[in-house]
Amino acid sequence: MFNRIHVNRAKKIAIAVAASSALVLTACGDEGDSQEKETTSAMTSTSVATTASETSEAAAAPSTEEPAPASPEPVHQGNNVPPVAVNEAMPELTYNNVPPIDGGAPATDADRQAIENLVRGINGAKTIRDYIGYVPAHTCQRVINEQGGPAAFDLSQFPDVPLDDFEEYRKAKPSIDNVDSVQVNGNIASASVTATAGGDTNTATQRFERENGEWKFCR
Repeated sequence: MFNRIHVNRAKKIAIAVAASSALVLTACGDEGDSQEKETTSAMTSTSVATTASETSEAAAAPSTEEPAPASPEPVHQGNNVPPVAVNEAMPELTYNNVPPIDGGAPATDADRQAIENLVRGINGAKTIRDYIGYVPAHTCQRVINEQGGPAAFDLSQFPDVPLDDFEEYRKAKPSIDNVDSVQVNGNIASASVTATAGGDTNTATQRFERENGEWKFCR
């Protein structure tokens, strides 16, 4: 848990988002699986911690100048945004990397398309807040409840800044490359998802659950 984390530069968040949000989609699975656990945070708590660390280091740097009198906040330009006070880190949606579901059969065209649309939907996010919030907004209720319910995921602590404003995000070019081998067994499904961010491409099995007729990320 982090207290009073100040995010002084939204582009630092964008770097971490670019590196992790696409990849979280390739790290979901069943928590009962015995394979080594691969943890990923949809809410990029690590990125916030890193930013906090950098901010603290900057604040701790020695100075030979006399303290300046208090002055109004400077005008922020470019990729800078006003500091955002974060009372605590949001819950991490962590998953295991697992094999495809047992007893699965090839998905119908409708299910395959719905699952592919779900996975690729993150590519349509336009702001940091939308990008970070996409996975929790499309995660099964069981997993959300395990983390404290919808109220635990407070997106207001992230700046609602366009992703395309950040050079680092454009360089990383996070993307969902392929959604293959979609298997369905009743209301559970799995698919092989390939994602790329920052030049690194990863493929893993993603688990889904049909909830009220809608496919959602699950485990």
